[in-house]
Amino acid sequence: MKPALTIVAFFSIFINSSYAAELNCKKLLECIEKVSKLTDRQYTLGAKLNVGNFQEVNFKGTNEEIEKLFSQILFNYGYTRVPSVAKSWMILAARDIRYNPTPLLDSVEGTVPDTYDYIMLSHQLKNRLSANEVTRSFRPFMSRYGRIISMKEEGKIIIQDTGVNVKRLLGLLKMTDKEPTEEQKRQAKKDRKFYQKLKLIEAKHPKCTERHHPHKG
Repeated sequence: MKPALTIVAFFSIFINSSYAAELNCKKLLECIEKVSKLTDRQYTLGAKLNVGNFQEVNFKGTNEEIEKLFSQILFNYGYTRVPSVAKSWMILAARDIRYNPTPLLDSVEGTVPDTYDYIMLSHQLKNRLSANEVTRSFRPFMSRYGRIISMKEEGKIIIQDTGVNVKRLLGLLKMTDKEPTEEQKRQAKKDRKFYQKLKLIEAKHPKCTERHHPHKG
């Protein structure tokens, strides 16, 4: 009988350690206080909480799962949290995120957190994509207060958004920022030759191409 009791005890310990925390709250401020105790993090308010109808939270899971749920709750109600010092975080209105420092990661070296906390990510494009084109194309995919900009450095972009959305955007970049196929390379070479010939013709015979370039004004 001892082996059976040992197995039962093992699974009991495993279950209790995996789901050792329970979050129950009816108000956002109550959630903040309980999450602070469960995760041993201190929270300060950088914004006045103004939440109308708050959906009651009843959740049981690991501390990591509670952290992710809490970041999503804040995001859903227009707030976010940013690390301050040690285990201290500040809660502020998401619309003010651009005026506050967020963790800066590199897409090659850093691990993007799978939460709704805002982060800033530096990403170097590898192939033919233009940083300006990427920023224009990706803006519709940003969250409400997220932003994306191209840097002066060739092929570099900066993304500030939630960790969840940054991961999504990186997935889209991997799909598009690929080595061009041989056919694409040949076509690009033909295009370059065509434009070079066109420039030569314009230089030698400007009147012949004048109609294609109407005067401004």
